[in-house]
Amino acid sequence: MYLRQYSKLPFYDGFEMFRRLKMLNPKQHNPLVYAIRPPETNLGYPLREEINDAENQKVLNKLMHRYPDLKYAPLVKEGLAENQNEGSLFRFLKMFNTLRKKGYHFDKAFEKSEMAFQAKMQRKIDQTKIANNLAITNQARSFMTLAQQEIEFEQRLKRDRLLRDLKIQEFEKNSPLDPETQALMDNYKKSLIKVVHHDDKPVETTHIEDEETFAERATNVFNCYYNRVATQDKLNGLSDKQILQNIRQSPSKIKNRLRKYLKVIKHYNITLDEEGEIVIPEDLPENLQNQIGKGIFYITKLYDDLDFEYSHHEHLDSLQQELQERLQEQKYNMKKLQ
Repeated sequence: MYLRQYSKLPFYDGFEMFRRLKMLNPKQHNPLVYAIRPPETNLGYPLREEINDAENQKVLNKLMHRYPDLKYAPLVKEGLAENQNEGSLFRFLKMFNTLRKKGYHFDKAFEKSEMAFQAKMQRKIDQTKIANNLAITNQARSFMTLAQQEIEFEQRLKRDRLLRDLKIQEFEKNSPLDPETQALMDNYKKSLIKVVHHDDKPVETTHIEDEETFAERATNVFNCYYNRVATQDKLNGLSDKQILQNIRQSPSKIKNRLRKYLKVIKHYNITLDEEGEIVIPEDLPENLQNQIGKGIFYITKLYDDLDFEYSHHEHLDSLQQELQERLQEQKYNMKKLQ
């Protein structure tokens, strides 16, 4: 890989190490810039005559279709001419041909060869990803030699200086302040000065100021409470009709949840004394004596004593009262007729 020869960047073993060190900025490759050849095309590998046949070309096409990044892998390692070490592709084909001579089917031989070279091929794919992503992140500067990188760095310095001078010139034309004064104002930071009061008298506040301060703080507390409740009342995203429906159904839901506790209270005739505390009867079982003291039974008793309905049920209460008055009048009239 080119990083070992021309770059000062440290070389690590895997793509994840580069990503963990935030040295990469993976982007989707533009197919117009980074054209990817289809796997069906002849890649033009300088294969040797003994393995350059139709079956081996079929193996290469299948391998490139499954691992397209291998087309960037080197065919040879160190060495020249006859002393060159063969790359993994040649050794993959040799192992495949050996298995075919032993009588293995094409797919079975390819599978066994793939299992033997899978770790090495994945290693080369990771190295290719590192190279491509580093080239994109570093704007291909890693492909330069040291002299080319120094020239590019000097050009960037000249560009930055020119932009700085243009910015200062534009500021001098359009701003009434002096550039040095503006720089001092930008860099100035107020320091904290500790004032020691020895002979100062304490500030005396009037009752009106105390009342105004209390009212302001109380208003802020209630506003904070209402803002917090508005975000946690489980009504977000509901329409006005749904909110009104939930409000109307909430008393019924509360009564349904407290029905089993109300049944226990009525069965044992549990009441409240003058101070508002629960009076525990003598015939109450032991398993209920500890539970009666809990707040749920107290709240249930309060709801039972309270006419716990909202205004949309008031007309029903008034109708019921009118019906009872009419019944009493009819009973009274019937007694007179008798």
